[in-house]
Amino acid sequence: MNQAWLDAVRDELQSRARRFGKAEATITHGDLADRIGMPGFRNADWQSHPLCDILGRLDEEDTEVERPFISALVVNLYFPRLYKFGPLTTAA
Repeated sequence: MNQAWLDAVRDELQSRARRFGKAEATITHGDLADRIGMPGFRNADWQSHPLCDILGRLDEEDTEVERPFISALVVNLYFPRLYKFGPLTTAA
């Protein structure tokens, strides 16, 4: 796993959680990848994209310290309401 990308995704999501309310903090997978300079999703299988492993690792980190999943801020462009779980608390 690319440590620089992991750190960039973590920093971006934590920053969004601090700056915005629940509705404004969400970001699509594609927009997040673009913001940190990752490859796009065109013709890409989700499980082979680096963001899949990175979000999984962030979930593991959050589980270890018993905090809400920061990855919940990343939504699917076509099904954004599937990821709207109750109130989010700041993960930072």
